[in-house]
Amino acid sequence: MKLPKLLLALLIPLVSLQFCFAQEKSSVELFDYLGASGCSNVRERTDNYLMTLKNESGAVGYVVFYAGASLSTFSFYENAVKSHVKYRRFPEERIKFIYARPQSDFKAEYWMSRNGEKPQIEESKASLALNQHNRYLFAQDAIEIDKINGKLDYFHASECYIEGVNFNLLAKYLEANPEMNAEIFVYNKSARRARQVIKLFTREAGEAYKIPLNRLKINYTGIDTEFGEFPARVSGVKIRFVPQKNQN
Repeated sequence: MKLPKLLLALLIPLVSLQFCFAQEKSSVELFDYLGASGCSNVRERTDNYLMTLKNESGAVGYVVFYAGASLSTFSFYENAVKSHVKYRRFPEERIKFIYARPQSDFKAEYWMSRNGEKPQIEESKASLALNQHNRYLFAQDAIEIDKINGKLDYFHASECYIEGVNFNLLAKYLEANPEMNAEIFVYNKSARRARQVIKLFTREAGEAYKIPLNRLKINYTGIDTEFGEFPARVSGVKIRFVPQKNQN
């Protein structure tokens, strides 16, 4: 009878140790993740995360951003997640944002920590700085021209323009990267329509956002097979950053 009691006495601390280790191991958990998969998905996943976090007393949330190859996609989703957290008036001290080393595709991870410990992520400082020797796709959009309040203007043909034209963000990238310029390609089977887009872009970039026009190169390039053939009122647009020395 002494042997079973001795084994039991040895097993109880071992089980307790394993239980404590399991608790410690699960104190930081990956709750969900978000890829570049649409506007509504941002709100739904972020809402679900915030609701669960709210119900976990004392828990802290960590949202980890991984930038991808598309600068505008990353900027869109980063702003969408942060704006939705602010819109829900979630306590700032209970949610933190971390920037990880970039990957090939954008991703945001939603982590939950029950003891304040950060997830084990190789961090990278949030920065607009670009490699001065590379080219980067910044935007890919479909632009429609129409008269608004009696004036010719453009708007995004898609409701969810994740990689849309954004001159505010474009100005910030150019300011942070003085050795880079922006090339803008306008695709339309109608040269007249394309010139209207170019005129509107030039005016907005120069007047509204004070972008030096010598740092923009805007090209009309006819029809692009990658975009497909749009109606005449819609123009395809691509914007990329290029090193000034290699611009052609």
